[in-house]
Amino acid sequence: MTDKNIIEARVNVLDIIDEMKRILDKGIFHIETFNTLVDCIILISEKIHFINININMLDTTANKMLEIVEIISKPNTNFFYNEISTRYKELIEIFENLYREIESKLIIKILIFDSRNVSSYISNLFNRNVKIVAHIKGDRCNKAKLYIKEKAFDLILIINNNSKKINEEFSMMGVPKDKIFDFFQYVRIYIDEYNNYHNENYYHAMLSTRMKKIKKRNHFQGVLSGLSYALRGFVEKESKKNTLKLAFPSQDLFYDYKIMKELLESGVEVEHWLMGLAYYSFDWDLSLTKQESNRIESIYYPIFNDSHNLQIGEKYPIYKGIDNVLNKINPLFTTLFKEDAFNCYIEDVLGVDLTPDFNEDLWESGTYLNTNISKIKESDRYKLGKERAEFHNKLFYPATTIENKKIFKDMLELLKKYQVKPVLIVFPTTPYYYHHVSNDTKKRFYNIIDEFSVQYDFQMIDMFKSEQFNMDDFVDWDHLNKKGAYKMTSILNEVINW
Repeated sequence: MTDKNIIEARVNVLDIIDEMKRILDKGIFHIETFNTLVDCIILISEKIHFINININMLDTTANKMLEIVEIISKPNTNFFYNEISTRYKELIEIFENLYREIESKLIIKILIFDSRNVSSYISNLFNRNVKIVAHIKGDRCNKAKLYIKEKAFDLILIINNNSKKINEEFSMMGVPKDKIFDFFQYVRIYIDEYNNYHNENYYHAMLSTRMKKIKKRNHFQGVLSGLSYALRGFVEKESKKNTLKLAFPSQDLFYDYKIMKELLESGVEVEHWLMGLAYYSFDWDLSLTKQESNRIESIYYPIFNDSHNLQIGEKYPIYKGIDNVLNKINPLFTTLFKEDAFNCYIEDVLGVDLTPDFNEDLWESGTYLNTNISKIKESDRYKLGKERAEFHNKLFYPATTIENKKIFKDMLELLKKYQVKPVLIVFPTTPYYYHHVSNDTKKRFYNIIDEFSVQYDFQMIDMFKSEQFNMDDFVDWDHLNKKGAYKMTSILNEVINW
């Protein structure tokens, strides 16, 4: 039995006693919650036996609970309601003493060894109450000798660039390795794993980390969803309003709605929801597009557990992404610290943006063209632009349109419920593309938009044939490059009714 096992057991007891306190603080007896209290006291007794510490009030609390159990076990329990109520009030008073005793005897005592003067910030990242024995600044281990001699701590938390050397010094001073928690070492591991994660599955990483970010901050003036036109056509830092981009290649209305629903129903406050649309958006179903199915398998299904119309086997492995990093870190981290502790420290203290805008290299490439657009001959441009447009012209599936109209209605209803202003945006394309987009495609799109405009209030911005853009603003026939995205963002700053 190691010190680490003991600390984990103590934290478990502290978590259980907190759960009991939440129940008893309500002050009302219910048989279901009382059964939970009984289960909790049994678990605490087992953990206390494992820890091998004496908790004086534990038996007293358990005995009072047994008195209530005996009354409940009698026939016609309703006749004994007043007696149960009296005993329950007595239990609440006894429990307060048990709670204080457990807190005082089991609370985790931490010695922070800090060369970065961020101890006060780190203190806010703990998952529960801990007792900070001392903040020792600098990198001289001999300052901790008195605490080591008196065994006045459970863990040493190291926040120091030179943590390896400090670890060695503490070991020479007789501090067991499992009592040393090298926070900075785990930060380095986390950053390496984070980078590996983004390299391995970039779009899953981008979506999942950004959704966590918006839930943490809880308020954005704008959110931009949609497909690649929105992803490549908007620069976050240039927006005059605090706007987060949640648009991805080939993302359809179904997953736009999934993202929107997840965030708004979790309590995130959004003022404007910008929807990046294409004329073919109501004809587009990602899950029915064979060549795009890998996006659902690698991005959306692991996050939403919903593959829409795509059939995925029951044993399909769920991609966990950055959460896998916790398997490589001392389990005490997840016990003691908040889930987003690494993210907070890395962004707030180290100044690293863990959710940057679209990758710079991909912004200037990474599309269906295999060469730079400027190197393509004029005669070939019309041919290739026409091929691209005709591919989209063929997207006419009445059943898909009917389903997408329902999804769109659900989106507008959801935005209305949460008092979010919808802004519909069609992004610019080149003449090589827009001259070949069929009038039927555009007409179907606007028939639907006009139909919904009767019932719902939204702003429609159509830049499809905008003359404010030239070929230097595009990476291919229908996507903006970074330069064009700056221009588009500047325009949206002015035309959106913020």
